[in-house]
Amino acid sequence: MVPRPVSYKSQSIIYFEGDVSNKIFVLKEGRVAMNYRDIETGKELQEIIQKGEFFGVKSALGRYAREESVTAISDCILLVFTVQEFEDFASQNTRVIMKMLKVFSNQLRRMHTKVRSLLSLDAQMNPETGLIRTAQYFQNRNRHAQALYAYSRYLELYPQGKFVAEATEGKEGSQRRASHQAAADASAAKKEAQEAVAKADDPGQQAAEEKSQTGSSFKGQASEEASDAYYDALSHFGNQEYDKALAIFTTVAKDPGGGMLSGNSMIEIGRCLFYLKRYKEAVQHLFQLAQQHPDLPDITIGIYYIGNAYRELGNTDKAKAFYERILSMPNVEADLKKKVSTSLRRMEGKS
Repeated sequence: MVPRPVSYKSQSIIYFEGDVSNKIFVLKEGRVAMNYRDIETGKELQEIIQKGEFFGVKSALGRYAREESVTAISDCILLVFTVQEFEDFASQNTRVIMKMLKVFSNQLRRMHTKVRSLLSLDAQMNPETGLIRTAQYFQNRNRHAQALYAYSRYLELYPQGKFVAEATEGKEGSQRRASHQAAADASAAKKEAQEAVAKADDPGQQAAEEKSQTGSSFKGQASEEASDAYYDALSHFGNQEYDKALAIFTTVAKDPGGGMLSGNSMIEIGRCLFYLKRYKEAVQHLFQLAQQHPDLPDITIGIYYIGNAYRELGNTDKAKAFYERILSMPNVEADLKKKVSTSLRRMEGKS
């Protein structure tokens, strides 16, 4: 459940508007700016994120595209949560939940006011009509979770209202679409990860296909011992002590109490093998991992290192195949896409 610290250089893009991701961030050190467009005036606005402040929460939890771009305006360190890690953390920290609820409540009030303005609602329009129009606004923009809330709220406040039939139908439709969207996102992520590695003829493919592909078993909160070991391994990795890091990551990966950190360790094993220049072992390990556990949150990083390993082995065709496959996958982090694009340009420049 422990978040992963990530360093960004000044002027680095943390994510772009329109990106889709399950990552939630909190600023630990440095300065970060959030840029977004006012939906009423269209004016570009900037907000400086404070130390200890969460961002990217709504879009990650709601499974919709980012509505803002975030840039590091100094060297900074962010703590990065997956949605599951954030939910585990929040469930044990009610103070954080109450603080966020207050922020979201104020944002929703401002959003409702602006939505009414955008819809050209008359100032004298009664609240009943305004609420059903708000629900329609979200539904028409495929914001099904928000539409579901608005329709449900209408039925709660106006059980005998004149739009009951419309609200009931809208609620059922939004509920169905929200469920389908969540299922489709999970299915698409799993399928794309499997296809990404299946595109290449790999020596580890036969062994991988013989094993069960039931999805990731690396779930749940890690024990304190596993967490300590994992971050000890990250420290060794950061100091380029890859042999030591590899040994500890291997232990955490096999630890029954490792939870999600066991899955993270499996990817880190592949990275250690790569930096130890054991490229063939890195390919085989990461390829089998992607086949057996395509729903690991950071599996795209593993696929990226498969491409890197093939590049170092001199197999540029295989490397390009994996790089290009990552670019075609949904929900890939903006910084990873940038790295992949840079690698492709460098390879093309050499050829």
